[in-house]
Amino acid sequence: MNVISIDPGIACTGLFTVIDDQRRSRSISTDGLDGDERLVGLWAQLNLVLADCGRFDIAFIEDYLYHSPGSLSARKSAEAGGVIRLALAQMKIPLVAVPIQTWKALTIGDLKKRTKAEQRAYQRAVEQMYGVTIEGPDAADAFLIYAAARLIYTRRMKRTATMLRLYEEIAAVVQKKGEP
Repeated sequence: MNVISIDPGIACTGLFTVIDDQRRSRSISTDGLDGDERLVGLWAQLNLVLADCGRFDIAFIEDYLYHSPGSLSARKSAEAGGVIRLALAQMKIPLVAVPIQTWKALTIGDLKKRTKAEQRAYQRAVEQMYGVTIEGPDAADAFLIYAAARLIYTRRMKRTATMLRLYEEIAAVVQKKGEP
């Protein structure tokens, strides 16, 4: 199964792909662009990645919180998430939203990513814990989104209400793929 996992961000979007059992991480940056140009740049770059990588069977994306009071960061992530959802829909790639609290449960303690040093420490911690090579902290988040979805689907972990909803969404997409 070819999978793309995405951590949306207006400045930097993390990607983790599994194509024919080959894993790769990367980031899409909109540095140098302003305002809505960043959304257009994100859409264009994501479409290049999707076209370059071939067909994906499923996409996992961070489910952002709609009701984060006063959070500019959450609003910007939601805007990026909308652009990403559009690009995936245009390519007819089924999408499963992974709640942020689900994949964050796979991180080590309360690691912060405010400074460059904290970002490097976070990336190294994810790489060491999971034995993967990651290209940047946003790609590390995309990997964790993938890992959370995979754990829920393949190992059928102890289910909370959130995990059960995610498992059912994945199962529905996989079942739908089997229909003519």
